[in-house]
Amino acid sequence: MREKKPIDLSRLATREPPQVYKELVAALVRAGALKEAVVSRKGLPFKLTNPVDVLTNTKISAKPYARVLVEHGARIAAAGHGSYLDGVLRALAERGITEATDFLLSLWDVRPPLSEGTLWLAGEALATINDKSADLRIIDLCRRHSGRSLKMLLRTLARRRRPEGFQVLIEKLADPELVGHAINALWKYGDPAALPHIERISTVPGTYAHREKAKALEKLRDGP
Repeated sequence: MREKKPIDLSRLATREPPQVYKELVAALVRAGALKEAVVSRKGLPFKLTNPVDVLTNTKISAKPYARVLVEHGARIAAAGHGSYLDGVLRALAERGITEATDFLLSLWDVRPPLSEGTLWLAGEALATINDKSADLRIIDLCRRHSGRSLKMLLRTLARRRRPEGFQVLIEKLADPELVGHAINALWKYGDPAALPHIERISTVPGTYAHREKAKALEKLRDGP
């Protein structure tokens, strides 16, 4: 069973949710999702009273509810309520929920743009779902966009070891928000052709990028 990352419920606790989110909750209940559950928070029982929160804060699989999450998630995004997508994205971050791939990829093109935090969750979900049929679309998405929302997807490019993905990783060395993760992905990709590109990168001692550069130079120079 996947390891889920709980949603921060405090951000939404004092708000009246929009109608599109209420419709998601109702649809999940109709589909049989648990309306309530009790979890432990700092050793104390904490009651969840929303099926989205139940899916993101327990080990219950979201697979039976993927269609509902995708359909209503798209409506929430289109209505401009990006902050209410976070629970949906956390729930969908489960290996094998490939029916969510198209929806997740579309989120980078939502206008007005979604927050970097929400897009990061979309990237994490795509990386976790691990839909190999989407490789070229993920490469294209990483080529067209920038910023920290792509961090998890760079790991996917390294794992797939496609030449097109390698070129995108080289390009991302120029992105200050991604340079450390691009270096990490390149040494995991394992092609020594990345060495001259990494050697040219200037990093600050003590940073993630600096540590990853040192590791990359060692591993790529030594070979497999």
